[in-house]
Amino acid sequence: MLIASCAAMPARPPVKTVKAQKSGPVEAERAYDLYTDNKDNPSFVIIDVRTEQEYAECHIPGSINIDFKSKNFSNTMTAFDRGKTYLLYCATSRRSEEAVSMLRDLGFLEAYHIFGGLDEWIRKGYPVVR
Repeated sequence: MLIASCAAMPARPPVKTVKAQKSGPVEAERAYDLYTDNKDNPSFVIIDVRTEQEYAECHIPGSINIDFKSKNFSNTMTAFDRGKTYLLYCATSRRSEEAVSMLRDLGFLEAYHIFGGLDEWIRKGYPVVR
């Protein structure tokens, strides 16, 4: 007699995310909730799409910097896991909104951007690295 079992193990921890929305803008308050709910979750990635200099001056803790205006942005992003959840931001949300649109075109399922950008995040008093 042979008994076999195959328990489905999740490939990554679930991300606490925005209900009924898979991409687009989120208010700074909701972005902060996503940030705190998923702080140690490897399936949640925060991307600062500003320049290296802007990033060095001030950024959200735990974020990585990938300059949207660089000619390599799209190529760099194609190497990322499309199944993860991404929160993007720039100074005011113009670049991050464009970047999220590009990610959707590349097949990313969950990509958000902070409406009002880092400026709004700071106005709300949320943490930054200076």
